[in-house]
Amino acid sequence: MDEVRVRFYDSVPDERLKFAVIAARYNGRWIWCRHRERDTYEIPGGYRESVENITAAAKRELYEETGAVRFDISPICVYAVEKGGEETCGMLFFAEVYELEAELHSEIEAIEFFDGIPDRLTYPLIQPFLYKKTEEYIKMRELCRIIREQVYPNFINLETAIKTYDRNALVCGVPAWRYVYHTIHSADKWFFDPCAYDEPDFHENGMDNPDNPCSIVLSDEQLLDYLHKVRDKTLAYIDSLTDEALYEKPGKCQYTRFELVLMQFRHISVHTGMLNGLTIEKTGRFPVYVGADGYDKLKKGLYDD
Repeated sequence: MDEVRVRFYDSVPDERLKFAVIAARYNGRWIWCRHRERDTYEIPGGYRESVENITAAAKRELYEETGAVRFDISPICVYAVEKGGEETCGMLFFAEVYELEAELHSEIEAIEFFDGIPDRLTYPLIQPFLYKKTEEYIKMRELCRIIREQVYPNFINLETAIKTYDRNALVCGVPAWRYVYHTIHSADKWFFDPCAYDEPDFHENGMDNPDNPCSIVLSDEQLLDYLHKVRDKTLAYIDSLTDEALYEKPGKCQYTRFELVLMQFRHISVHTGMLNGLTIEKTGRFPVYVGADGYDKLKKGLYDD
């Protein structure tokens, strides 16, 4: 039997990435797949299709093999398997899954949940190495994971506030939408490095300060589009960090990355609460406010009736 060796690389040319494998966790337990023609377990994953980038392949395989419909997914590294003198490469991902469909859309018969590695593995000479690499990745980013889980609801709550507020209601003599822009702009700038920042194309000098006069009027659709871009940018940024990097100061900034994140967490929460206060005063209805485990509230509507 040919010896099997597993190696890990930071990167390889894209055309060498043939597979996507996703170590996935749901409610604190690992998802393992059981193929309908085998009684062994394997990590979700599969071949990349010719029209896909490797991340799209990972998302598709995760959905098809586990039924995951809501999840966060991050690349860990390239893995390579050498057998018989030939080396094939794939990308290893980690996914935190929040919602699963009951029906599977692949050759997988069932998924099961384990606290670690099951006894019977389809690829026992490969999968333990991928699992161990994933554990190392998680340990280096545990604080980043917690931050991400708490920051994401902040963006959801701000979006709900925008969808329910009166944009023309006056706050200290200024239309409320100016405070929405102020909040999003602050996150866009201060979550990362305020000393190295490029203004958005539609920005007017001083527009981020609601007290300054402004000739530009942004619609709620434009504000929501800006919010979504900042949200995606922020989550990708957090995914790129390690816990160690949180204690470093980016560029010439006087604050650490951890301090910048906490400052914006406070800032978004304050202004979301202010906007919701306007809505409550005008309508007598309380906009839905979610935490890290309360996303299902939004299925019932925008108000907590």
